[in-house]
Amino acid sequence: VRETDFLILSVGELSDNKNQKIIIEALNKMNLNGTLGNIVYLVVGAGDKEFELKKSVKEYGLDRHVKFLGRRTDIAELCKTVDCFIHPSIREGLGIAPLEGMAAGLPLISSYVGGIRDYTEDGVTGRCIDPFKVDTMVAAIKCMRDDKDFRDRCGSNNSKIAKKYDKNIYKKQTRRGTLI
Repeated sequence: VRETDFLILSVGELSDNKNQKIIIEALNKMNLNGTLGNIVYLVVGAGDKEFELKKSVKEYGLDRHVKFLGRRTDIAELCKTVDCFIHPSIREGLGIAPLEGMAAGLPLISSYVGGIRDYTEDGVTGRCIDPFKVDTMVAAIKCMRDDKDFRDRCGSNNSKIAKKYDKNIYKKQTRRGTLI
């Protein structure tokens, strides 16, 4: 990883549901059409799809562009080093991982499913994508990499939005009887 790389991060179980494969497919498509450039995808997590995902990365020749970091306990620190958080789940409850990225002031690329819909809005928090369409993922990644003003605006919005979900603020408000 180089200082000039554009770093995207996902955190979660490596599974069909969390759908990291669409990110790898999008990066492969970008590589094939010459638009991948300096993108590096950092994958945090472990799970039953790890071998399959690593195999795809190798087959596509994306070893320099996809780094598997395994399980980590330093997510807040990792968030400080990346440019964008990405969470393309097919199904999701509240989705704590994207909220962690948002709390760190990161723009978000995410699917628009389940509880994620409660705190995301396309063009405000980042890009909301269809988790089954590689082309929408490619477009979202390019948008984030190529439009720093958009990234910064979404990151700023996300810092504010994520505060609504901060457990300490939530505890204070529920003690006072004023639920968010």
